[in-house]
Amino acid sequence: MSALDQIRDAELRELYQYWLAQHRDGRLPRRGDIDPLEVPRLLKSLALLEVVGDAEDFVFVLAGSRIEEVHGRTLKGVALGELREDRAETPSAGDYVAAVRSRAPQYQQVDLKEYGKEHWVCRRLILPLSSDGERVDCLLLGAVCSSVGDPGHKAWLED
Repeated sequence: MSALDQIRDAELRELYQYWLAQHRDGRLPRRGDIDPLEVPRLLKSLALLEVVGDAEDFVFVLAGSRIEEVHGRTLKGVALGELREDRAETPSAGDYVAAVRSRAPQYQQVDLKEYGKEHWVCRRLILPLSSDGERVDCLLLGAVCSSVGDPGHKAWLED
């Protein structure tokens, strides 16, 4: 099964295909190769995160309105570690680290309890970017989220 086959949401499948199209000569795309305006339908669900050090943390460079709505705040300049309630390493943060270390996409469905968001579930795609084509220094995040209060939430979970 290919990575694309695992992605359940059309929006995230579109993002994955866009990311693949930005590869040049088998190298990871650079941050400059990514133009969120080229995937306008996804703008509210995208974020760019800068990798800090050897993936010790990740800082939001930009975040779409839906991602900020989920977290209840503006995220530009905020470290991912600041969002976790207990500030401890979590399985969720491990997915970001895995994207950096493996230089490969990470896709999963996560609940956001560790971020204090009891009623939110997100499917997210974490895509590595590299200034030099080798070392991952930025991540492109696509997140499709649903809240218990959203119409169709139960069907979305079962999809």
